[in-house]
Amino acid sequence: AGGGEGFAVGADLGSLPEISRLFRECDAAFLQRTGKAELDILVNNAGIGLVGTVDQTTEEMFDRQFDINVKGLFFVTQNAAPRLRPGGRIVNLSSLVALRAYPDCAAYAATKGAVNSLTMAFASQFGNRGITVNAVAPGMTATDFVASYMGDENYVQLVKSTTALGRIGASEDIAGVVAALVSRDSGWVTGQTIYATGGMQL
Repeated sequence: AGGGEGFAVGADLGSLPEISRLFRECDAAFLQRTGKAELDILVNNAGIGLVGTVDQTTEEMFDRQFDINVKGLFFVTQNAAPRLRPGGRIVNLSSLVALRAYPDCAAYAATKGAVNSLTMAFASQFGNRGITVNAVAPGMTATDFVASYMGDENYVQLVKSTTALGRIGASEDIAGVVAALVSRDSGWVTGQTIYATGGMQL
C-alpha cells in the first residue's frame, strides 16, 4: 500500500550453502531494483518447534531445531551484517518458553535461550556501526506454528485465563513490536529481549 515491492527467495536455513545462495539471489534482486546490495533491516523470523520431553527427544529432533533456530540465525546474521547500512536494525524472534519451564519442548526452549544470548552478543559487536539488535519473545500467538494447540478449546481457555489481557495473541501484535524496534524511535534500545506476551503467566 505504501508503494513498496516484495519478492520471495526460499532456502533451508539449516544449510550454509543454502544461506549463501539466499544472499546471492537477494543481492542480484537488490542490484536490479536499487543498484545496491544493501539492507536496512534483518528480521530473523524463521524457526521450528518440535514437541518432546527430554526422554522423547531424538538426536534428529534436537539437531534440526538447533540447525534452524540457532545455526541458521547465526549465519544469516553473519551474511547480512556486511550488507547492513550504518544505523540498521536486527530483530531476532525468541519465545516466552526461554523464560519459563516447558518440559514438553525443552530442546526448543534451549534454542530460544541461545537466541537471547546471541542477541546481546550481536548488539555489542555491531553497536559501533549504530546497528541495534533486539529480540522479541512472543507468548501464545495464533499462527500456523501452534495450530495443533488452537484446536484444543480447553487449552485455549486455559491460556486465556492465565494471560493478563485475556486473549491469545495475533500475528499483528508481534508485528507491531517488531515495527517499533526497527523504527527511528527505538534507536537507543539494543541488546534487549522484549516479551510480547499480553501478560501471559504473570
